[in-house]
Amino acid sequence: MFKDRLFYLRKQKKLSQDELGQLIGVSQQAVAKWEGGSAFPNQQSMEQLCDFFGVTMDFLFDNSPSRGTKLPVLNTIIPGVPMENLLDIDGYEEISESMAESGTYFAVKINDHAIAPRILPGDIAIVQSQESYTDGDFCLVQIGGNPPSIRQLYQKTGGLILIALNSVCFPPQFLTTEDIHSLPLRILGIVRELRIRQLTGSDI
Repeated sequence: MFKDRLFYLRKQKKLSQDELGQLIGVSQQAVAKWEGGSAFPNQQSMEQLCDFFGVTMDFLFDNSPSRGTKLPVLNTIIPGVPMENLLDIDGYEEISESMAESGTYFAVKINDHAIAPRILPGDIAIVQSQESYTDGDFCLVQIGGNPPSIRQLYQKTGGLILIALNSVCFPPQFLTTEDIHSLPLRILGIVRELRIRQLTGSDI
């Protein structure tokens, strides 16, 4: 939707609503209405937005034909609550038909810096829902009631090692078999794609 595209394009430029308004000659209130979905820009403002962000009108207004499956982006995942019953949703991400046919997928918003600087809080992980994995897979895991986070998993004698790409802030963590069951550790799925919010995607 236009309001979502505009919001994330503005955030990518690290601009306030007032700063963007000044750049294209409108008020902060006008930008706020556009992002709130209560108003749309006129033709001149639309062209200025496209020129400034370097995007097409079709991209800005998300007019391209949809040929994939849209996944709700989950803000939070609650232990014991089925994915389809979670209501804290922040927009949608699309995956291809072939990808959707290969398994069950969901999208979740990143909440920490475990894979910074490549991906930051607010960006998106596309996850294939499954508990099984191969050593070295990047998985979305949840320890106890903590927010989900991405870790690379390796089986070791007596337990499991969890490794974050940002090892300076998130050192490797070893969980014993007892820890895995008592905390517990939940493997929510394998991360298949990482996306800078609404703009690009990259395979992991």
